[in-house]
This record gives sequence, C-alpha cells and structure tokens, in this order.
Amino acid sequence: MSRETVRQAVANYLSGKQIPGVSVYEAMPKVSDPVPTVPGLQTTCIAFPTIGTQQEIRLGMGKKHITYDVTLQLVCFSTQAQGEDAQADCDAIFESILEWIRTDPSLGTIGSSNPILQAGEGTGFGSQDLRIEQDLPVLADDGSGGVHIWARMAITAVEIVNAPPPFG
Repeated sequence: MSRETVRQAVANYLSGKQIPGVSVYEAMPKVSDPVPTVPGLQTTCIAFPTIGTQQEIRLGMGKKHITYDVTLQLVCFSTQAQGEDAQADCDAIFESILEWIRTDPSLGTIGSSNPILQAGEGTGFGSQDLRIEQDLPVLADDGSGGVHIWARMAITAVEIVNAPPPFG
C-alpha cells in the first residue's frame, strides 16, 4: 500500500456509502463552488483525505507496521436560516461519517491486494481512535446568507506489509 492507496481507500469507502449531502474526493478538489448544492438539502459537505504523517516500525520476520495519520477534511456549507440548524446538519453529517468508519475498520479493503488492517481504531490500547476538530462557523460573503463550517476528522490507519530486512 502507499499514501495514495490509503487516501483512495478512505475516499472509495466513504463514496460508496452515499451519505446525503456529502461529496467525497480522493484529494482536495481544485475547484469547488464553494460546496456543491444538492436539491432539497440546505447543508452539504465536501470531504477529502490528507495524510499528515506516516510512521514505520519493523516487526521482524520480514514485516513492517505502518501507521498513517489521515485527516478527513470536511468543508460544509449551509443555507439554514438559523446557525443552530446549520450546526445540527453538520453534526449529523459528521456522525454519519464516524458511524461508517466504526462499522468497518478495514474500510472495505479486506480481500484486496492492499488491505488496511484497521482504521479509526488507533494503534493500541489507550491510543487515540477518532477525533474531530471544528473551526468557528463563518458567514458566507457571497450574498447567499449561508454559513461555512470547516472541520477535520483524524483517523489513524494501520497496515502490516512485507518488508525483508535490509541486510538479509
């Protein structure tokens, strides 16, 4: 597996869940309007994974334990009349994403040539599993009356790969 395949696995898994109002990309889209609108929904979100750090630990016997610190960037836009309703919609989107990650820690990769051992489960007992950080909402300055809400969901992804020792 590689950084790109980890990002692809996260994006493919969440795209397949068809969470209402959420458009998932493999990487940050260069163009967004600022967030796609969906008929009948007042709150929408784009989501894309980034990998901040990657750590490798040799396990012996020709194996390595690789930990990816994946951040799912969440960019929401709401035209709800009340800020409380906009936040409630975003919270529902965040909870839906969390629930899908909790449902399948392999993110649908078991049986593939590049399986993720676990995602959203930390690296061991007492380690961080999932975390969400949200910025303060910002009123849109485009005349829409909308509000932008940005958040980041930290997801630890772990894989074990074959890696022969460097000195045979």
